[in-house]
Amino acid sequence: MKVLAAIAVLVAATTGNAAEVSLRAEYTKGDSALTRSRCPRDFGQDSACWRGKLKLAGLLVIEFDRVPGGAEQTDEVGQAFFEPDASSRGKLPQALGYYPAPVAALWIAKEPRSILVSLLGAERANGVLQGSAPRYEFPVEVVLKEYTSSIECDHRSYGMAYSTIRLLAQETVAQDKTKNFGC
Repeated sequence: MKVLAAIAVLVAATTGNAAEVSLRAEYTKGDSALTRSRCPRDFGQDSACWRGKLKLAGLLVIEFDRVPGGAEQTDEVGQAFFEPDASSRGKLPQALGYYPAPVAALWIAKEPRSILVSLLGAERANGVLQGSAPRYEFPVEVVLKEYTSSIECDHRSYGMAYSTIRLLAQETVAQDKTKNFGC
């Protein structure tokens, strides 16, 4: 009986520590109308989520797993990110304490093809998707509706979902290096 009681105490202590881990990250308030909300179950215990409508400006970035000038440019899917400008970064909560990190880029769960087609049209979108550069940048304004913070690959990551996105200019900048792709 004493062994069972000791095991129960150990389990309770372990569970308590796991709960503390999720509470270790504190966040700046930001200058926004975002409200903290419950994260979906498939998010890790160190995740935090917010909801609300918040207009932000910055760069839509599409990055590919490509080598500039390489013979095989097989990645035509890519990953989408939003890099907020300095003013917009100040509106977003950022993690302090446990895995602290400033907000530099927000991962967008939406497939790059659908984002690009809605912004650029099919022909120009295909040009980017089948291009040779590993990184493309587009100045945009987004209305964010969900914002997340989590720990992935031993670093703090931020993500978002948006309700609207629009180009601020027709320019496209191609870069030969990625910043956000991978772990």
